[in-house]
Amino acid sequence: AAGDLGCQVLIEGRSMSGGSSSDEAKSKEEPPKFDVDRFAKFTFLGGVLVAPTLHVWYGFLGRTIAGKTLTATVQRVSVDQFLFAPCFIAT
Repeated sequence: AAGDLGCQVLIEGRSMSGGSSSDEAKSKEEPPKFDVDRFAKFTFLGGVLVAPTLHVWYGFLGRTIAGKTLTATVQRVSVDQFLFAPCFIAT
């Protein structure tokens, strides 16, 4: 549903920006410098690229390989990890 996507966009954008900020805090600079450009890029990527792509992909997987059995789960994970993940990581 569209509401689910909006929530995913907000969560993923915040998650990626938080990860970026925590990496910066670990830097050896004293005091660590906050990089606004990096923060904005990670927030944008999480909200505009990652969340919508994964929303569509997992929706497709759920419809294509339906079911809650162990076999269906293994099939979904296999398709995700061996077909989708390498392509998505390359972006």
